Amino acid sequence: MIIEVLLELKRIMHLLMEHDIEDESQVLILSRLQIEQLELCEKLDSYGDIPRNKEIQLLANECKELEQLFNNKLNNFQQEIKNQIEKFNQVDQLRNAYHNSFSQAEGYFVDSKK
Repeated sequence: MIIEVLLELKRIMHLLMEHDIEDESQVLILSRLQIEQLELCEKLDSYGDIPRNKEIQLLANECKELEQLFNNKLNNFQQEIKNQIEKFNQVDQLRNAYHNSFSQAEGYFVDSKK
């Protein structure tokens, strides 16, 4: 049973890696896959002590490596988005620096010494 869960987790991880995380049309699919991933991990946790045979160990290591690759992919995308936001903010600051309009209330100046 554990091997089947690990094989399914590995399949889900491969599907996550195949999808383009930058494509907004993929968000629903990616969310569903991540929910399945979480459910499978919870199922593995519910088994408690997992026997340490070679096949289980290899599958677990493959799943862990795939998860790390996917996390790296997510982190890289997040950094790209942060960089783009920073560029937008810099452009906005430059535009405001050169096109700053000064507001001054209209009124009269009265010289009290006259």
